[in-house]
Amino acid sequence: MGIAKKEAGVCLSCGKKTNGAPAKPDIVIHAARKIRSLLKMRPSHTVACAACMQKCAEKRGKFEKKTRDYRAAALVFFLLLVGGSVFYGNLELPVIIAAVLGALFIAALSYAYYFPSFEAEK
Repeated sequence: MGIAKKEAGVCLSCGKKTNGAPAKPDIVIHAARKIRSLLKMRPSHTVACAACMQKCAEKRGKFEKKTRDYRAAALVFFLLLVGGSVFYGNLELPVIIAAVLGALFIAALSYAYYFPSFEAEK
């Protein structure tokens, strides 16, 4: 897997300053860069060097799998809470709010394993 465009930065896998594929901008990367700019920190580019590209792709795959698993768990949690409430004939707004908030929290747990995707040659 080659690198489409190279950018100077720090390799996320090996930690070396190098030229490599930049991280694809997503909500997490955008938020991290925004926080760095608000704190008046020097901008830092996250890249993956050619030697680490395969390892980075594997880590991204693990993150995506965990995201899928956590979303499924969140859906099950929501359905059990709301379904149980309906089964007992006691579906009220606080139950729905608790189910939604709990499901969102469970789904957000996957971001503890976050690893960015990198722009690579296809």
